[in-house]
Amino acid sequence: MKTILALLALSFSAAASAITCYQIFSPGNILVWQGNTPPIRLDNVNIDEQVAKLVPNGHLIIVDDKNIPCNPVNTIPVEAAKRSRGEKRIGG
Repeated sequence: MKTILALLALSFSAAASAITCYQIFSPGNILVWQGNTPPIRLDNVNIDEQVAKLVPNGHLIIVDDKNIPCNPVNTIPVEAAKRSRGEKRIGG
């Protein structure tokens, strides 16, 4: 019985994650990033700092609604994305 409940819980969590849409907005409330996978590590307590590395003064919205489309959007500069992953710039 525990196995069945565990499998049910897993299937519901997988279904829930499939409808989750992550969005980052600029300070002017312009959508600059959107996707079904988190753009940052959500297991870190410094979520605001991670978002700021991608978009200074930006904010993250997490939408759990299967009725809202979540088409991929990414207008974040490559340098900001590298900085958010801790990569260092090499050269000039």
